[in-house]
Order: sequence, then C-alpha cells, then structure tokens
Amino acid sequence: MKKKTRIGLRLNISSELRREIIESYSFRCRSFGASEAAFVEDRLPLILQRLRQRGVTDRQIALVAGCLSEYWVKCEQQSKSYVLIGAALHYLVDPNDVIPDYHLGVGYCDDVIVLNECLSNLRKIDRQLYQEIEESIQFE
Repeated sequence: MKKKTRIGLRLNISSELRREIIESYSFRCRSFGASEAAFVEDRLPLILQRLRQRGVTDRQIALVAGCLSEYWVKCEQQSKSYVLIGAALHYLVDPNDVIPDYHLGVGYCDDVIVLNECLSNLRKIDRQLYQEIEESIQFE
C-alpha cells in the first residue's frame, strides 16, 4: 500500500486563484534570502504549535511543515532544496498570503497548495531528499 504524502483537502477554487497562489510561491522562491529565513525560524514554532491543536487537516499541515523544517535546516544554504522548502515555510508563516490565514475555515487552503507544490518540486529536483521526507510523513 502506497503511503500518503500529500495533504488531502478538497478545494473548490478557480484555476486563476490556484495560478495566483503558485505564482506567489514561485516569487518567494526567487526572492528567498536571509531575512525570510529568519522570519521562518522566528514564527514557525508558534504556527506549528497552533496547527497541532486543531482539526485533522491542520494537523496534517503541521506534520508536513514540521517534517520539511527538519530537513530544511540540514540542506546546504541557497541550494534549490533549501530555497524550495524555505519559501514554502515562509508562505505558511506569513499571515498575509494570497488567502490570509485569519479567514477561518479557508485561510490555510493556499498553504496546503504551496506545501503540496513544494513536495512535487522536491520530487523532481532532489529525489533522495524527497524519499527521506516521504518516509518521515505518516498520516493517520
């Protein structure tokens, strides 16, 4: 039986909105630097703690993001994997992304798309790292 790695969430969003979310993530990948990394390091523990106390989907987000953060700190800085993961985590901790996180019920939908996109990109550029992450993620 194949393990489930991607966060499962039925999203009824337009292709235009999805494109906007992916473009925002791509921009963060291109502009990711030391200040964004510091922002992630500062905010991520609190965000993960909050997500772990919520519903199933939020706990899945926390599991994937927590696992990605563990591998992020092991990546060589400015490698493609470091930037892909860092930008995805930056997107997660930034409350003012495409769908602001304060919108209850839908605020993390775009974060799910970005985390799944990050995993897809990692699978293409760093198969070994992706497989290590995949083995670490175990949904109930």
